[in-house]
Amino acid sequence: MVEQVNIFKVSDDKLDTVTNSQNLQVKQKIDRIDQLRAEMSTIKVEAKESKGKMDHLASEKETSRAQLVSAEAQLRATKEKTETQSQKIEELQSQLNSVVADRETLAEELKASKSVAEITKADADEMVAQYRDDAEAARDRLKDVVEYVKWQS
Repeated sequence: MVEQVNIFKVSDDKLDTVTNSQNLQVKQKIDRIDQLRAEMSTIKVEAKESKGKMDHLASEKETSRAQLVSAEAQLRATKEKTETQSQKIEELQSQLNSVVADRETLAEELKASKSVAEITKADADEMVAQYRDDAEAARDRLKDVVEYVKWQS
C-alpha cells in the first residue's frame, strides 16, 4: 500500500502528479487529467481569440454606428437642400407660367392692335383717296371758276 501512495505537487498553477505505483488505473487517470488540462489550455486560447474577435467586432460596430449617424445627418441635410430647391423650382415655374400667360396676352393684344392698325390704314388710305378726288374736283371747279371769271372779265 505504501507503494501506491500518490504524491501531488503544485507549481505554477500546474498540478504535477508523481506516483510510486505502476497501477494502470492511476496512470490512466493521470493521463486523462493531462489531456483535460491540454484541452482546457486550448479552450482558454480559443476564448482569448474569441474575446479579441468580439472586441474587434464591437469596435467595428461602433465605427459603423458613427458612419451611419454621419450618413443620416448628410441625408437629412441633402433632403433639406432638395426641399428648398424644389420650392425654388416651383416658384420659378409659377413665375414662368405667369410670364408665358402675359406673353400670350400681349401676343393677342398685338394681333388686335395690328388688326386695328390695318383697319385704320385702310380707312386712312380711303380718306386720302377721297381727299385727292375732292381736291381734284375742287381744282377742276377752280379752273372752271377761273375760266368763268376770265370770260366774264
